[in-house]
Amino acid sequence: MKRFLILLSFTLAFIYNIKSQDISTNVIPNQVKKAFQHKYSNVTNAKWELKNKNYEVAFSHDLKKHTSEFDKAGIWLNTRTTLKLVDVTIAIKNAIKKSFSKYRIVQINKVESKDKASFYEIVFNQSSTDITIQFAPEGKILDRKVDIKE
Repeated sequence: MKRFLILLSFTLAFIYNIKSQDISTNVIPNQVKKAFQHKYSNVTNAKWELKNKNYEVAFSHDLKKHTSEFDKAGIWLNTRTTLKLVDVTIAIKNAIKKSFSKYRIVQINKVESKDKASFYEIVFNQSSTDITIQFAPEGKILDRKVDIKE
């Protein structure tokens, strides 16, 4: 069993590396670079990855960490912004107090997308369970995912 888990870990790491590769700005299509520069004109510290045929860029802007994704034609797909609890709406804070006060907050992101309205994604943890909740700005739960670690 132990060998199986080790082999599985190496296999998953290999697959992840194939799907996600750091790349130089020299190989990024011009339309992708232009779209990024148009959306975030003052960013100079961008780090690019090729992820599932899309271009993902991690950067800091307005003292926050962001990750944006563009397709090969330069069309913006989404941006995830890492936040602190103080940055979320009062309605979400109230929803957290009401339903998730026993959980530890692991990560908070605001997600903006070309296809969906903006939402907040918060990962909570309690012992071996991670719960990812998507909140609308008014505090309504949009989606929930539970991950139980063994």
